[in-house]
Amino acid sequence: MYESLFQLIKRDLNGRVISMDVSTRLSTIHLTNIYAPANTIVNKNNFFDSLYPHITSKFPNVMAGDFNTVDHPDIDRYPPGAPTEKSKTLISLCNTFQLTDAFRTLYGDVREYTRRQEHSQARLDRIYASKKSS
Repeated sequence: MYESLFQLIKRDLNGRVISMDVSTRLSTIHLTNIYAPANTIVNKNNFFDSLYPHITSKFPNVMAGDFNTVDHPDIDRYPPGAPTEKSKTLISLCNTFQLTDAFRTLYGDVREYTRRQEHSQARLDRIYASKKSS
């Protein structure tokens, strides 16, 4: 039987973030699940800025959830969005923790979407992981 140990680390007061260390016999990762606000860019930026203490860990990171924004509006939205639409705050967070978009790492510029409306689609749900260290 393959056992794992989950240790709750942090959660925010709004129910939008939960992070924990997940340990198995082989390794430990730091997992953060998020549900970003869907309203103004200011609220989104404040939310992404608030994630630093939740992601800081000595273990490799995985951050997943509904980001309610895109990194690459040209390929993560249909019809494509303007370059100014991308979340610079989220990109900065990912750069700081050396997190990469798992889907983009595996599939490059393939267009897939996780949210569909009548006349538009977007890839709002994503998984970011620590870059492989050598």
